[in-house]
Amino acid sequence: DGGDAAWWRLLGDALAKERRFERAAAAFEEAARLDPRAAAPLTNLGNCRFMLSRFDAAADAYRRALALEPRNLDARFNLAFTYFHQRRIKDALLETDAILRADPRNAKARQLRLQLAP
Repeated sequence: DGGDAAWWRLLGDALAKERRFERAAAAFEEAARLDPRAAAPLTNLGNCRFMLSRFDAAADAYRRALALEPRNLDARFNLAFTYFHQRRIKDALLETDAILRADPRNAKARQLRLQLAP
């Protein structure tokens, strides 16, 4: 049932809003531990790690979220954007194209795709 995972997610959300990303990441890690089937805490963990410029760790969190919820276009976009920041253009293209196959009107993905095009 996730135990107190919801409480940890709320705490993480509050800390992230205060831009206390290190502590927010710890809260989201605990939420993910308590509810290992939930993708949302992993996506939020990735967001915190991204804000801390820990791009490898952010990408790992997004990939874990996608393993649980492959149709999570927010996590997939965040992964693509993380790859873009890492200059992993081929990986960013793969993820962006996957988003656009699922949702051709996705404005964020379309904009990123234009930036990735040669």
